[in-house]
Amino acid sequence: MAARQLVDLGIDLTKEEITLTRRINRNRLPANASSLEDALAKGYAIETFMEPAAALLPLPRRVRESRTIAALERCVDSSARLSLEALANGHPDSPFTKEAAAALGRVEARQK
Repeated sequence: MAARQLVDLGIDLTKEEITLTRRINRNRLPANASSLEDALAKGYAIETFMEPAAALLPLPRRVRESRTIAALERCVDSSARLSLEALANGHPDSPFTKEAAAALGRVEARQK
């Protein structure tokens, strides 16, 4: 969840950083180990007990934002265009701002 929120804020994560979001699944411990520490002492690699890296699926809030931009892009009303312009002037690294700017560009291209 944290990795997805960082990506939505426009922060690019490396593979290594995404891997750091993995969690230990104690249900994956081998039968001959009583604890994680015991398994590590017996020579098992910690990766054996880790959950897969978090899937960076969009958060519901992010999906709503994208749908809002798509709806504004389809509107021919001048207030929708003003809203897109305001959204396109947000933080330059934000995916939301980039998406709004792209939508605004498509609207302007259609109007020419």
